[in-house]
Amino acid sequence: MNFDKLFESKPIQMLQELGGKMQSNKVFSSISGGMMGTMNLILAGAVFSIISMLLNISGILETTDPVYQWLQLPYNMTMGVVGLAASFGVAYSYTKNLEMKGEVANGFVSMFLFMMVCAPVQQVTLADGSTKSMLDTSFLGGSGMFTAMI
Repeated sequence: MNFDKLFESKPIQMLQELGGKMQSNKVFSSISGGMMGTMNLILAGAVFSIISMLLNISGILETTDPVYQWLQLPYNMTMGVVGLAASFGVAYSYTKNLEMKGEVANGFVSMFLFMMVCAPVQQVTLADGSTKSMLDTSFLGGSGMFTAMI
């Protein structure tokens, strides 16, 4: 198949026009810019995940090995807060696209509002019978990404 003909076909040209219109929209370009800002965080965690998986596949480490768990920690930490970073990035990018001042302040406000919605304080009973107030971090990662964009 000739790829030049594929890229010159009518459906691909229509998709390119649609993509161009979406990128010129301030909201869509803000979401795109905010999500691109999270790429460093995602790549940092992915490097450790790849290293630990390669060591596991080659038989050097088992998943129960403490070194394997240590290598997975950066991945879990970065992917566990990617929604939080996205909420900051999208708000920052949107403020910049609207040519307003206070990009960083709006990013932090968005991040704190995201935490209020997606990480409510919960009372947890510990093994010794005492209770502690803790944040539920279940939705700060990829599972809360759509909420972060809103």
